[in-house]
Amino acid sequence: MQDGKIVSGSSDKTIKIWDKDTFECLKTINGHNSYVNCLAIMQDWKIVSRSSDKTIKIWDKDTFE
Repeated sequence: MQDGKIVSGSSDKTIKIWDKDTFECLKTINGHNSYVNCLAIMQDWKIVSRSSDKTIKIWDKDTFE
């Protein structure tokens, strides 16, 4: 992700944004009802997530909504 961040999806139903140098969690995004099992970053830096709840969500890079 931009600015040297790492994005991860988890079985705890969250997406997390991490600092790549310190490995500090900078942001936790909630919104899925089951495991987050696929992530992609779009050219405009929006995050696309897919979950076992059978939904795909696109997250704004600034508001994470």
